[in-house]
Amino acid sequence: MKNNLLILLSILFFSANLAFAQTPTFVGDSRCMLCHNNVNSKLGYNIYAEYQKTGHPYKLTEIKSGVPVVFPANTAPAVIAPPGKTLNDFVYTIGGYIWKTRFVQPDGWVYTGTNVQYNIREIDPAKRWVAYNATTPTKYDFACFQCHTTGASTEGSWVTGQTGFGTFAYPGVRCEGCHGAGSAHAADFTTKTLNQGNALRVDRCADCHRREVKTSNAIPVSSSWLSHRQQIHELRSSKHGDGKGATDLTCSSCHDPHLTIVYPNVAAAGKSGIETKCEGCHGAKTITINGKAKTTPCIDCHMSFPVRNAIGVAVGNGWKGDERIHVMGINTNPVTRTAFFNTAGTYVQLDANGLANVTLDYACLPCHSTKDVAWASLYAKDMHKRNIIVSVEEKTILPTEYALEQNYPNPFNPSTTISFSLPKASQVNLEIYSITGELIFTIINNMMPSGNHNVKLDMPQELSSGVYIYRIAAGDFVSSKKMMYMK
Repeated sequence: MKNNLLILLSILFFSANLAFAQTPTFVGDSRCMLCHNNVNSKLGYNIYAEYQKTGHPYKLTEIKSGVPVVFPANTAPAVIAPPGKTLNDFVYTIGGYIWKTRFVQPDGWVYTGTNVQYNIREIDPAKRWVAYNATTPTKYDFACFQCHTTGASTEGSWVTGQTGFGTFAYPGVRCEGCHGAGSAHAADFTTKTLNQGNALRVDRCADCHRREVKTSNAIPVSSSWLSHRQQIHELRSSKHGDGKGATDLTCSSCHDPHLTIVYPNVAAAGKSGIETKCEGCHGAKTITINGKAKTTPCIDCHMSFPVRNAIGVAVGNGWKGDERIHVMGINTNPVTRTAFFNTAGTYVQLDANGLANVTLDYACLPCHSTKDVAWASLYAKDMHKRNIIVSVEEKTILPTEYALEQNYPNPFNPSTTISFSLPKASQVNLEIYSITGELIFTIINNMMPSGNHNVKLDMPQELSSGVYIYRIAAGDFVSSKKMMYMK
């Protein structure tokens, strides 16, 4: 009898330990840093340090006693409070690193109304503070924070004295937000993290970067713009991810998730968040104009900007949002963006093969903004297969070198114009710094066509008078100049 009891207790003890071992818990970044906060010999960069420059850790950040998170140098501007408020009125910021900032109040509700959302990349200061859910009280519960946090759960409540909000282990999408709870791996590094293979390459991404079921190719639309955070749907509606080819791409086929894409100038030397470009598989496609071959990055046309996170504007006869689409197909017919959506305007229109094709007012006209879709269609059809003849009247004299001009007027209050020249289409970063080198805000962070460009700058009224620096990085060209702001 005694022996049987000992055996039973042993079985129960073993079962309890097994159950514990099979239920990993979240251990936090401090444990991950013990091994991953140094240069990885295979990757050639510090995984933890580089990940802190991406947007994921800042999906939700804590405001402690009125002090917001400090972003990495030369990335996002510091968080500021909404008009009529101080940061002491809030406990968290939602975002704030790339497109927009929203605020969470101590009672667990999102701050809604007018002038409550800050659009970081808006050039016009009068449009930076905008409305959010002005007539709709918004609870910051699991439905919201499941994609802003690590270890999100429907159980419990993160708000003291409240129920039904759910909880999370840590704000922001941290290491374990993608790799899974890490207690087993931390206890024995030979034990792999929970998410491996496609679970890490695409499935975990699909948990948040979609608005319908993970495998759907239905792309939701709102007010003639694609809603943000649905790259998985976009990929499913392209030949790269429709499940019909020999191999579908995953997110990590092109992206290194540990490296920043939005702030490429701060990534480790020689590293990029885009580790595989289109040209790596498709070769350098050329466009032949008047018998002369011209090479243009594939993404300039095939990954245009019909997606709106915070800002979507008309650019002449074209349209441009603030996020690239992952639908690579282009509708070369002379039709406007109305044809890109279904009749109700609620989803992107798919063809008979379940594929989406972006219209030319998104793909071409943001650059060729004075033209129309009929003009664009003449050149877009079979563009890579024929010689395009352009008449003398249509040619524009292009600059032969990069240049950044002195702003005019200078000194100024509050508006001035910054002019620069691009001899070829380039990724352009135009930023404003304080005289001590602190990044104030970013004016442009986009691919731009060749030509001479003039950008109107309206300085925010909250900035003090003084000398500021504007800096451009385009291709291998970097230049900066001083300007005087006088209030």
